[in-house]
Amino acid sequence: MSNERFGSVWDAIEDTQAQAENMRLRSVLMMALKDHIARARLSQSQAAKMFGVTGTAGLTLALCRRARAVFWAGVGAMCMVVMKKGKRTAENGDNAGSDTKQSFTAPPPAL
Repeated sequence: MSNERFGSVWDAIEDTQAQAENMRLRSVLMMALKDHIARARLSQSQAAKMFGVTGTAGLTLALCRRARAVFWAGVGAMCMVVMKKGKRTAENGDNAGSDTKQSFTAPPPAL
C-alpha cells in the first residue's frame, strides 16, 4: 500500500493531469446541473425532457442502476460469507500446521 497523497480523487484515479482536469470539470458540471434542477424544482420527467431523454431511455437507465445496486449487494454478501467462513476456520484451527492456503479468485468481468 502506498502512502502517496493526491490533491484530489481525480488525480489519484486518472493517469494524466489532463484526464484528471477533464473529470474534475465534468464533476463540477454535473453538480451544477443537479443544483439547477433542484432550484427550478423540476420533476424527473421535466428534467428528462430538458435533456432530451426519452421515457424508454430513462427506464433503461433506472433498471441498469437497480441491477448495479443488486449486483454489488450480492458481491458484498458473498464477501461477508467468505470472510466469516475464513474467520471461523481460523478460530477452529482447522488449518493449523497446514501449508495450504485458501484463496478466492474473482470471475472474469462480463463483456
